[in-house]
Amino acid sequence: MNTAICKAIKKKAVIQFRYHEDLRTVEPQCHGISTAGKEVLRGFQIKNRGKPSESATNRLFEVSKISDL
Repeated sequence: MNTAICKAIKKKAVIQFRYHEDLRTVEPQCHGISTAGKEVLRGFQIKNRGKPSESATNRLFEVSKISDL
């Protein structure tokens, strides 16, 4: 499990990372293993700099695809 994500959830901190090459700003909510056996992060995406018109929403992110956390 990713300790940086766990710490951010505990502290209720906002995190930024790259996902599909876009910079995301996310309020992490939970982190664990999906039914498909993948490590995932559920969070409220505040901003996506790659697609500024995209509205804020709850998202599921595959941790293996996250970079620059």
